[in-house]
Amino acid sequence: EEHLIIPDGIHTIAEKAFDSIYNLKTIVVPEGVHTIEDDALHYCFQLESVTLPSTLRTLSGFAYLSIKKLPIPLGVETIGINAFKGCGELRKVILPPSVTQIEKGAFAWCSKKKDVYIPESVTSIADDAFSQSPRIVIHVHPGSYAEEFAKGHKVKFDNDVDPYLDELKKAEKGPAKKKTTSKVAKAEAKEIVETTPAEPAAPFSLSASGKTLNKYEGKETVVVVPDGVTEISSFAFSDTKVTSVTLPDSVKKIGQYAFNGCTKLEQIRIPESVTSVGGYAFAKCSVLKEITWPGSIKKLPDSVCDNCNAL
Repeated sequence: EEHLIIPDGIHTIAEKAFDSIYNLKTIVVPEGVHTIEDDALHYCFQLESVTLPSTLRTLSGFAYLSIKKLPIPLGVETIGINAFKGCGELRKVILPPSVTQIEKGAFAWCSKKKDVYIPESVTSIADDAFSQSPRIVIHVHPGSYAEEFAKGHKVKFDNDVDPYLDELKKAEKGPAKKKTTSKVAKAEAKEIVETTPAEPAAPFSLSASGKTLNKYEGKETVVVVPDGVTEISSFAFSDTKVTSVTLPDSVKKIGQYAFNGCTKLEQIRIPESVTSVGGYAFAKCSVLKEITWPGSIKKLPDSVCDNCNAL
């Protein structure tokens, strides 16, 4: 088959699960899958398009394929063994700020020029992750683990990260939503009646467990995050018009860029339960005048309040 939709109920795409399907061009991986193993798409040389789920945590299996574009969803934590080994046509890879480790051979033997954005969240890179790939350039944050890795392993790098952050933001927001109305034709009168949904959309996009706040989608400027949420995801409130946000005592982690660009944010309460805050979490909050960090946070990234001119 040229086009494949994997059925629901699958959690792992095993090694060589789709071995040597030479004419496979598109594949849709359903929600619920958390792992794609090494060589899962072995010898699928015609593959052009892959849709990955938000539940994915470990990504591998694309070695030596000719795929040209692969959006990696937020939530992926591990770029697995030989994930993109020998992928000559994949010229740009943007890792989301959920990724923490890059395993051996992940970008090895890539002979053509390739740009790889590595977020600050990455704290582990295998020594041979970029082996035999002299034309790869990794784009890293100043002072990050990835920058130190690049220096120590003679991998080409720069600190030009803004274009990749812009693409991540666009990916998080998704395509623009079209306003639609349902139209019911009344045959006898030949009239068209426009109806709109009766219930407003929920202001929070939460994970299935309800513990991760992925995105604030409301219009209220004073926001109280519901009890039980333990993580504010990367970009969750980014570029919104909120002026005040109250976090519950259940929150433990605030992701990278979580409140980045909230130019009207004046105050926020950080509870004692928070132990981790990502880079640029409150960057460009230009009217934020005061923020108190609880003693539970042992280390803050230098960039956490970058360009907060009112502080």
